[in-house]
Amino acid sequence: MKYNKEVAGGQTVYQPDDLHEYAFDAWDIRISIGDSPLDEAFYMTVEDSSSAMFSVERALKNYATNPSRASQLDVAEYPELPFLQQELIQYHKNAQAGLLELDYYINKSPNDEPLDLSASVESVMSVCTYDDGSHDYRLLDLVIEPREPIATEEISEAARKTHGPEFLLRVIGHFDAGTGQEWTEFRQSPPIQTAIETLASGQATPLNDALTTLRRQQYIEFSAEDTLLSLSPGGRNQIATWDTQTREAQQQYEPFRSVSISPAGLDVPGGFDVRIQMMELDPVEIERQLLREIWLDRADEIFTTDNWLFMFETFAMLEPVLVRMSYRTNFSLETLNQLRALANS
Repeated sequence: MKYNKEVAGGQTVYQPDDLHEYAFDAWDIRISIGDSPLDEAFYMTVEDSSSAMFSVERALKNYATNPSRASQLDVAEYPELPFLQQELIQYHKNAQAGLLELDYYINKSPNDEPLDLSASVESVMSVCTYDDGSHDYRLLDLVIEPREPIATEEISEAARKTHGPEFLLRVIGHFDAGTGQEWTEFRQSPPIQTAIETLASGQATPLNDALTTLRRQQYIEFSAEDTLLSLSPGGRNQIATWDTQTREAQQQYEPFRSVSISPAGLDVPGGFDVRIQMMELDPVEIERQLLREIWLDRADEIFTTDNWLFMFETFAMLEPVLVRMSYRTNFSLETLNQLRALANS
């Protein structure tokens, strides 16, 4: 079986022979994420016994991810349940928007394949019994696995066309600011020399196109005598401006890294990261901002002699950007305004 989780002091059995004896009882929905333990799972009790005939998809929509059911959660015993429900809602909204995919599994099921959500709840139920006799109930014991998007070649190529010139200018700026030897070796490296030598022939390559754009913007110059590129004062100023803007944006949105929404609160341990949604509200070019943060924070890793060309050609730094985007929040404008008011107070 793919998942074999258990609660402390209890035993869960998938599709036991006596499941029919619970047919007229209330039942629970329990949802954990990946390998996280069951004591961190969301759960709620469904009083309508007949709703076990629903499909799993309908049960999720009607109960687990239905915010109007929040009042039915056992917050007296488990005050974190509303937060866990909101987390599930965010996962499902992003899945519906195509930002990520969710695979569903049944804990304790011998079937290792993702669950078909059209299956009836009753057909995939378990029974949980506590050793001390305090609890004995049937439940839908779901485990969800978020699957993040992959930066396909087509997606990476589109990003390189949009952001490649800026990335290359940062590469040039990084080596220009280094030792004289580093700068000389970079300018004389085969990729740069080949690109410069073939520009006049009109040969179109991603590196040639980016160099042409930077030259047209007067951020770089080529020496006619030795076919070496140089970084113009305008190029240096532009890099400095971008870096300042990026750091200012990071500082502006940092209060929204971990928040609560009911009630609205900032700097909450284990809260929601609403920075991307706040950027969208302003609006900010999200992809560009996130890439710039990576270029600043991981400069020593990305802008190296052995790595910069690979990063330019594959645009591998796009992957963590897509991951962050896939977990964006979907809260109401009213909620976002409340959080912003707290940050500005």
